[in-house]
Amino acid sequence: MGHGSPLAYLKEITSSAISKSISQLLQITTIIKTIETSIDRDNEYSSPGQSIVIKINGIINQISFQKAKWCALMLQNRLPWTFAKPEIHEMFQMEWHDYLANARRDIGGRMWILNRSVAVFINDKYIGSDIDFINYVNEIYVICLPNNSDFYENLIANDLRRIIESSRKFIFFTFNINGVTIGSFLFMLYSDLLPQTCEYFLNLCVGDEKNLLNEQKINYKNSTIHRIVKSRWLQMGDIGIHGSTETITTPDESYCIAHDRCGVLSLSNNGNHRNGPQFIVSLNPNPWMDGNYLAFGQLVDGVKTLKKIEEIPTYYEAPMEKIIISQCRDYNFSKELQLEINQDVTLDNEDLSHEEIEDETQTPLCTTDNNSFVRY
Repeated sequence: MGHGSPLAYLKEITSSAISKSISQLLQITTIIKTIETSIDRDNEYSSPGQSIVIKINGIINQISFQKAKWCALMLQNRLPWTFAKPEIHEMFQMEWHDYLANARRDIGGRMWILNRSVAVFINDKYIGSDIDFINYVNEIYVICLPNNSDFYENLIANDLRRIIESSRKFIFFTFNINGVTIGSFLFMLYSDLLPQTCEYFLNLCVGDEKNLLNEQKINYKNSTIHRIVKSRWLQMGDIGIHGSTETITTPDESYCIAHDRCGVLSLSNNGNHRNGPQFIVSLNPNPWMDGNYLAFGQLVDGVKTLKKIEEIPTYYEAPMEKIIISQCRDYNFSKELQLEINQDVTLDNEDLSHEEIEDETQTPLCTTDNNSFVRY
């Protein structure tokens, strides 16, 4: 048999079996350690038996936010026993600007270096941007996310469509100084809460037939920003109808919107039930205006433009440069999801769109048309 004595053969097969058993035991030990590491990683931000809650805060029309949101939703869908339903807070640029300023003050640390349009938390502990979040997930799972910007732009389109279908209207204003466009504002009107006030304002923006004075349409186009109260508010919309304002004012519909943040849009007034046509944009919270001025909208895009206008020198609150409203009309989000309607309209979101894609090559994602993941 080529094994010598039976005793020698027995020793040989016993030794071989022991070696295989030791090898298998080492493999099992390695697997157990890997599982324990994964479990420890899962429990880093949660107590045993507690579901992991992922919170996503970010700008709704940015790819980085949509990528983090999709990853969180997929984790909860595939592992509902581990991940609770994620908490998603969709923002426009103005709200994000205020949120980020407050978060940097309250959280500090790495929040100060966040340079993308999304912040991710796990059980209230700050993780970072979408890239940091996906890197964290990839330490436990092999996760495959779509790496095509078209996929995320479709998600943006769906989210914006949902907002538009909520009956809220959007209005944009473009400003220029000496014939040079300096930027635009995009306002969201609370049409669902104050329909009469919002319709009144919208008609003045588009020059509707409902607003006629001496048989001529009147609107805000070519009017100016005539008052800048530093750190308080901007005032504009003086359309040159002094002595006849009663014909185009609107009554006090409701004071349900508070002046509790930067960018609140409200009408000036000349007494009770005589609101407009001039309007105000708050530069900071103005709680003293509550109950005195009729708020009906919110600036959602145009932070840089707002800063430019606020920094213009004034003389007794009158700007020393003529700031003209060159365009004003209702706004519909295009299929391409760009907030620029033509070359004269420049909204701040365009600066963010490049930031969203430039770091994608550094994100450890699988390129795939399907969304899937496996655990290590």
